[in-house]
Amino acid sequence: LTLIRNWVEEVARVVGASKNLETYLFAAVDEAASNIIEHGYHGLPPGPLRIEALYDSLEVLIRLEDEGLPFDPSRGTESLDLDWRARWNMGRGLGRYMIRRCVHKMTYERLLRGVNRLSLTFQRDCDKARALSQDVTIEKNGDKP
Repeated sequence: LTLIRNWVEEVARVVGASKNLETYLFAAVDEAASNIIEHGYHGLPPGPLRIEALYDSLEVLIRLEDEGLPFDPSRGTESLDLDWRARWNMGRGLGRYMIRRCVHKMTYERLLRGVNRLSLTFQRDCDKARALSQDVTIEKNGDKP
């Protein structure tokens, strides 16, 4: 995940992100990428993870695309009973909720070519539209990028 974190840091720098936006970018992208690595490619050979950033004066859009198992993280977790989870020692399953709290909008698409696309939209301000991208190959030997 170091490669992805470094890329997010560069995106935050290039778009002139506020400290709050930078925090949200790191938290949401890191969690989404971790879930793709842990769950999307579970039981599958290593595969690609493409991350792209588009931004304009109002928003930053991060798209994550993978060829892992299909799963729509944008469904559910709109509200979460944290007291209930704490009582039952359920620390898992909080990632989607956390992502939802960081982003303005989250959408999922399963593209025809067997690619999952997760789009995370963040509110911001910047002066013109640009695009940044990063390709990552997920390794299965325990070395996470």
